[in-house]
Amino acid sequence: MNSWETEGGITAHAARLHDLVKTSFPTSQYMTVGYIAQVIRALQGRIVNLLDVPTLAPFFFVDPDYTTDEAKSMIRAISASDYGTVLDAVAVRLRAEAETPQVPVIGNLLHDEGSKADIKSKQFMTALRHALIGMKVCPIPSP
Repeated sequence: MNSWETEGGITAHAARLHDLVKTSFPTSQYMTVGYIAQVIRALQGRIVNLLDVPTLAPFFFVDPDYTTDEAKSMIRAISASDYGTVLDAVAVRLRAEAETPQVPVIGNLLHDEGSKADIKSKQFMTALRHALIGMKVCPIPSP
């Protein structure tokens, strides 16, 4: 068992990462050790070195920048109609699931909505990534 797989291990690693995250994103409002521990949990299975967290997942610490070349190229690849359809479908599903006692894992929910949509899987996930983080890389793998 990895030392970060226990609650105490994750919290200890988050405390050690705190200064690095603070240095990497000095204006971020997302700096608590508890929040950084949640980021580590979200990235489990993708982290090779904990010190890579700021470069692997900056979107957890700063708001999306839709003015980057990457964000602009993503949005050009999706029609406005498909973009709206994706966001509407996911919003409706999230609202519906939030009212039930057992909310499924968010990744499964998104992939389920993607399989229902009359939009190619790659386009569906690109629209979500653009809307949520403005970047092509995301902890939610494509279906």
